[in-house]
Amino acid sequence: MNNRRISPAQAIRLLTWAMAIAAATAALAQTAKPAPQPGASHAACVELADRLEAMAYYSAANYKPIPSLIHQTPALLQAAARLNPTEPRYLRLLYQAYLQSNDPDGAIAAMQAYLTLVPDDQFAQVKLINLYVSKMQTVDSILAYLHGVVTKTALPPAVRAHAAVVCAQTLLDHAQRDEALKMLDSALVIEPLNDAALKLKYKLAPDDTVSRRCGLLLAML
Repeated sequence: MNNRRISPAQAIRLLTWAMAIAAATAALAQTAKPAPQPGASHAACVELADRLEAMAYYSAANYKPIPSLIHQTPALLQAAARLNPTEPRYLRLLYQAYLQSNDPDGAIAAMQAYLTLVPDDQFAQVKLINLYVSKMQTVDSILAYLHGVVTKTALPPAVRAHAAVVCAQTLLDHAQRDEALKMLDSALVIEPLNDAALKLKYKLAPDDTVSRRCGLLLAML
């Protein structure tokens, strides 16, 4: 028999994890029932979601991830999002939690769900583009995807320009300098003061084109 004692701090930690697991399990079970009607039951779901968020924050802030608990924080936030599906905050946090647990598929799903609630969040759209690109296996697939985003006029200019800059950098990484410059020009047509495009174009501009370099510097300012 192992008579090893645990410290008070370890006991508190184990109790906290047990409470978190129980709460997440109860919340996920609750979501299998019909959606709560406005009133006391909805208020209870909102309160429980906030408590799960607090548990997730505490667990992420205080404990080092270990294999048996690495999915704890995403599970808590996922339960919170299901209990209060109109609150985008849980989905933003869930996206971050999936990134920290090295789960890009989960991060993509969380960001997609977030964008259904906040479709005009351009920063989130950019993050989703970066996630898609990070999962692609070939340069051709990356370039084809980014070209499609650049030409999708329904998207905000800042999002399309970001895709053009990522496309230009990808081309540059594969020794396609002329194509990269054309893509940077496209980015600046879409968004003339796009900082990333201006910086990359300045970096690529020949040293003897003084007027052009000064113009790029002024645009960055």
